[in-house]
Amino acid sequence: MSQGDAMRTLKMQEFLKEFPWLERHIKEMEGRTGIEITHTAVKRVDENLLRQNPIKFISYYYLLLDSEGNKICEVGTSLPPQKRWFGKGPKVDEGERILDTLAKLEPQAQKCVHYVLAFESSALCINKPPKTFTLVGWVAEQRRRASEEVKKELTAIDTEAEE
Repeated sequence: MSQGDAMRTLKMQEFLKEFPWLERHIKEMEGRTGIEITHTAVKRVDENLLRQNPIKFISYYYLLLDSEGNKICEVGTSLPPQKRWFGKGPKVDEGERILDTLAKLEPQAQKCVHYVLAFESSALCINKPPKTFTLVGWVAEQRRRASEEVKKELTAIDTEAEE
């Protein structure tokens, strides 16, 4: 085993300690795709992720999970990645964005979403909001910050014109 393989194995073990529910999702995805998950990462949820379209980025597949790692819903297609490449398998229209899927959930379910689990070929990424937020709370906070920034820019422009 190379040093890189050993580090990936250790990192996977640490991820499974931190997120014990992750193992069942890995096994399910490996069973669906036949591709072994060998790379892991954790990232903060951002606007780019929420606007991702799993079909547009062919090998991506997303799950919305609660704080215990239970699946609330899937985003994208149920076709494994190799069935979506270059006309192999049925034609698939572009799916909805993660943000669209989140908006379609019942309000109670929206409040439960804590993680977006992203699979891309042999890699998985746990996307999460900061500790004190649920996903929908983090989206609302990001919208509030964006609105505040726009108002500040408009005020600066208006003040500049009055000088």
